[in-house]
Amino acid sequence: MKLIKIKINLSTFIKNSRFIECENIVTGNDYVIINVSKNEIDKLQSLNINFQYIDNFSIKQKLIVNAGFIIGIILFFAINMANIYSIEEIVYKSEINKKEISTFLKEYQISFLGKNYLNESVIKINQDLRSEFSEYEWINIVKEGRKIVVGVNNNLFKNKEETTKLGDLIATKSGIIKIIDIEKGLPLITYNQYVLAGEKLVSGNLYDKNFVSSKGYVIAETLEKEKYILEKITQKTELTGEVEIKKVISFFGKSKTYENCSVVEKNILSLGFVAFKELQIYQKDVIINQYDEKTAKQFIKSKIEQQFFAKKSNDYEKIINILFLNIEETEDSFIIHTLTKKFENIAIFKES
Repeated sequence: MKLIKIKINLSTFIKNSRFIECENIVTGNDYVIINVSKNEIDKLQSLNINFQYIDNFSIKQKLIVNAGFIIGIILFFAINMANIYSIEEIVYKSEINKKEISTFLKEYQISFLGKNYLNESVIKINQDLRSEFSEYEWINIVKEGRKIVVGVNNNLFKNKEETTKLGDLIATKSGIIKIIDIEKGLPLITYNQYVLAGEKLVSGNLYDKNFVSSKGYVIAETLEKEKYILEKITQKTELTGEVEIKKVISFFGKSKTYENCSVVEKNILSLGFVAFKELQIYQKDVIINQYDEKTAKQFIKSKIEQQFFAKKSNDYEKIINILFLNIEETEDSFIIHTLTKKFENIAIFKES
């Protein structure tokens, strides 16, 4: 079925949205653009709802340039920058982890016109190297002409525990202790004991002045009151699932902007101020939600659960119950008061 694109005042659309069957909602400051069928057009006219037709055909902007001139510029810089970015040899000052490092560095190389090039800066590669091989005091690469020199400090950290900060486990919330699972430290609490927020749960100060970094879980039964304000009509932008992949040339790091899209850039090859990139363009759409008291409670319940599971760190933690203490309704929103009963880890490390 052929759809027709129309433009409607935002307040008019919200007021009459229950009568309108539409697709691809796009909102502006005070208007909405939607796609509707011919039958919906007739319905809008019968209801005396004002709207404006929008041309369905987009105008593609064309850049009129001399293609040969652009190719010439690219080739010129490719040839002149080849000596800086090309790689002919990788030299290792140490044999330690040579195979693993070599495999790692292959991810930062690309073949072009029969030669190998780095697709990232030396600074970025060194940062990633030190993150990947953090067991060494030092690891880096240096580019000497067309040669890459890999240096590794062979001194492994003898004992990572020596660099660990010493301290205690402190309660982040008040609650009744239900589970104690301590790996390091001296527990100062017992089961079914009520503790206050800020209270010390586990001490890093053992007997005979032996200090450690306290580590473990303390699961408590907690009660948490929250107040939520939810507008009756909300709108948010979400990805539609549609994606378009383009390969483009970028000058001085500047790329074209795309409205109502999320763009992920991937460098294929950088030659000075000229870069070859792959763009993954994810389409977005505006979703409008309208809530009554029942759906508002469902939304708040799912929000509480989502926030809890995002912070959940072990299988002991769970939501026991969510109570709705009070719901107030205004002209344009719901004010909802909740009480959530949970089993959650209340222990957080604090340096001594």
